[in-house]
Amino acid sequence: MQQNLPFGQMPMPGLPFPPFRVPPGNKAEKMNYKKNEIGTFRQVWNGTKLITKNGLRKVDLIKNKKNKIVSKSQHEKQGGGGKKKLSLWTHALKKARVAIKAVGFVLVNRGPMGIKLYKKAKEIYAVMKKEKAEAEAKAKEGGAAELTKTELKTETTA
Repeated sequence: MQQNLPFGQMPMPGLPFPPFRVPPGNKAEKMNYKKNEIGTFRQVWNGTKLITKNGLRKVDLIKNKKNKIVSKSQHEKQGGGGKKKLSLWTHALKKARVAIKAVGFVLVNRGPMGIKLYKKAKEIYAVMKKEKAEAEAKAKEGGAAELTKTELKTETTA
């Protein structure tokens, strides 16, 4: 069985023929869905179509906080609607502002007050990060339930 190669290209002697190219088209077409069954995220969410061009069904979709239909996997990859890495630093900054009695708008690490704020926040952040790591390790070892968001907030504010 010989394949049709582009003009002027021949397979190397002794090597197998290159595999056939996957035909162009979207995932849903490759999964053999009719064109009238493929729709946008909103159409699939409303139930007027069965599947999106990426092969997602209604069970794979979710509404985000802006009421936009997005895929569940992408939503979770992006942090589920909130930036979790930022929250500890923000709490540390809030505590540092209270600790140094900063009033009004202060640029972090700019000017004398901002440098004090940054150094204090960095200290607090290191402590909070260490406490969080210890709590996670304890939860894994003991099999205890994970800390809820409210428990974490009360620990960080205390």
